[in-house]
Amino acid sequence: MKSILVAVLMLFSMSSNVSAQLVERTEVDASDIQANLTRLYPQVPWGTPEPSDIANMYIVPILGSSEMIYVSSDGRHLLTGRVFRIDGASPVDVVEEREMPRRAAALAAVDLEDAIVYTPEEKKARIYVFTDISCGFCRQMHNRMDEMLEAGIEVVYLAYPRDTRAASRTAYLEMTGIWCADDRAYALDRAFQGADFTPETCNQLVREQYELGVSLGVNSTPHIFFEDGTKIPGAQPTEALVQALGI
Repeated sequence: MKSILVAVLMLFSMSSNVSAQLVERTEVDASDIQANLTRLYPQVPWGTPEPSDIANMYIVPILGSSEMIYVSSDGRHLLTGRVFRIDGASPVDVVEEREMPRRAAALAAVDLEDAIVYTPEEKKARIYVFTDISCGFCRQMHNRMDEMLEAGIEVVYLAYPRDTRAASRTAYLEMTGIWCADDRAYALDRAFQGADFTPETCNQLVREQYELGVSLGVNSTPHIFFEDGTKIPGAQPTEALVQALGI
């Protein structure tokens, strides 16, 4: 999936003298910044600019994603990329810090009846995993399910088929069959073992969970989230999860 921010950067590279087109003032209102961005790049769904923790800089979210840009308070300069606060014991990604509460709230709002949940006898922690049955690393992680359950980790699977085309037989279509099965966990186990599933249209859960993943910044699978909003891309060894979860 192409990152929205990558598309934005392409737009920037095709623009000429962007700063000259912006309103030239000592300081501009947030509404002026949003209006300028919308005028220059109407394809991008800009959110409302907010003051950042960097002096004289606004942070502007891109709606429907976890990506953001920075714009100077005079409206003349735009910055992209990761920004770290370095006044503590270790660098802190300021966007990641800002996003964690939002991600935590979005995941807490997920109805577990819509997910595929593997619960240990003694639950010590929960992780949310965006998965794709056509993903080899997802299969490797799923094969460690017994280890995770034994460690007390509850695994909440959410669908994130990387190929969402509906015109051909893709993981997206097969995952609709899994999420429509009477026993989803059994169906998912079988899918990771290589079984095929007939596409179903009983609900829109696969599409909805995919869109949730996009809004949380998922761009690969498996993608793991902790309940506090921590995001960890990639399949992780069980012992690494145990250490990171502090259990």
